Amino acid sequence: MDLLVYFQTVSLEQADYQSVIQRLTALNLPGGVIFDGLLAQSALKGGVDKLLTLNPKDFNRLGQDVVAIVQVPS
Repeated sequence: MDLLVYFQTVSLEQADYQSVIQRLTALNLPGGVIFDGLLAQSALKGGVDKLLTLNPKDFNRLGQDVVAIVQVPS
Protein backbone atom coordinates (compact mmCIF):
# COMPACT_ATOMS: atom_id res chain seq x y z
CA MET A 1 0.00 0.00 0.00
CA ASP A 2 1.34 3.42 -0.96
CA LEU A 3 0.92 5.55 2.16
CA LEU A 4 2.25 8.67 0.42
CA VAL A 5 -1.18 9.27 -1.12
CA TYR A 6 -2.35 10.21 2.38
CA PHE A 7 0.41 12.77 2.96
CA GLN A 8 0.18 16.49 2.37
CA THR A 9 3.18 18.79 2.04
CA VAL A 10 3.12 21.76 4.39
CA SER A 11 5.54 24.56 3.54
CA LEU A 12 6.61 26.90 6.29
CA GLU A 13 7.07 30.54 5.42
CA GLN A 14 9.00 33.30 7.15
CA ALA A 15 6.00 34.16 9.34
CA ASP A 16 5.81 30.54 10.53
CA TYR A 17 9.47 30.54 11.57
CA GLN A 18 8.98 33.85 13.36
CA SER A 19 5.91 32.47 15.12
CA VAL A 20 7.89 29.46 16.37
CA ILE A 21 10.73 31.67 17.61
CA GLN A 22 8.25 33.95 19.41
CA ARG A 23 6.48 30.95 20.98
CA LEU A 24 9.73 29.41 22.23
CA THR A 25 11.00 32.75 23.51
CA ALA A 26 7.76 33.39 25.40
CA LEU A 27 7.97 29.91 26.94
CA ASN A 28 11.69 30.32 27.70
CA LEU A 29 12.54 27.17 25.74
CA PRO A 30 16.01 27.44 24.19
CA GLY A 31 18.03 25.05 22.07
CA GLY A 32 17.02 21.92 20.23
CA VAL A 33 13.34 22.35 21.03
CA ILE A 34 13.25 24.49 17.86
CA PHE A 35 12.85 21.26 15.88
CA ASP A 36 9.82 20.20 17.94
CA GLY A 37 8.45 23.72 17.52
CA LEU A 38 8.81 23.55 13.74
CA LEU A 39 7.11 20.14 13.62
CA ALA A 40 4.28 21.45 15.79
CA GLN A 41 3.93 24.56 13.60
CA SER A 42 3.70 22.36 10.52
CA ALA A 43 1.03 20.22 12.16
CA LEU A 44 -0.99 23.27 13.23
CA LYS A 45 -0.65 24.92 9.84
CA GLY A 46 -1.66 21.69 8.11
CA GLY A 47 -4.74 21.42 10.31
CA VAL A 48 -3.99 17.89 11.46
CA ASP A 49 -6.21 16.07 13.95
CA LYS A 50 -3.31 14.30 15.65
CA LEU A 51 0.42 14.78 16.04
CA LEU A 52 1.69 11.28 16.81
CA THR A 53 4.81 11.04 18.95
CA LEU A 54 6.49 8.67 21.37
CA ASN A 55 7.74 11.73 23.29
CA PRO A 56 4.64 13.75 24.20
CA LYS A 57 6.48 15.81 26.84
CA ASP A 58 8.60 17.30 24.06
CA PHE A 59 5.47 18.74 22.45
CA ASN A 60 3.18 19.29 25.44
CA ARG A 61 5.41 22.11 26.66
CA LEU A 62 4.70 24.10 23.48
CA GLY A 63 1.23 25.33 24.45
CA GLN A 64 -2.37 24.21 24.70
CA ASP A 65 -2.99 24.34 20.96
CA VAL A 66 -0.26 21.74 20.52
CA VAL A 67 -1.35 19.69 23.55
CA ALA A 68 -4.79 19.40 21.94
CA ILE A 69 -3.37 17.44 18.96
CA VAL A 70 -0.57 15.42 20.61
CA GLN A 71 -1.23 11.72 20.87
CA VAL A 72 0.92 8.69 21.69
CA PRO A 73 0.26 5.82 19.27
CA SER A 74 -1.09 2.67 20.86
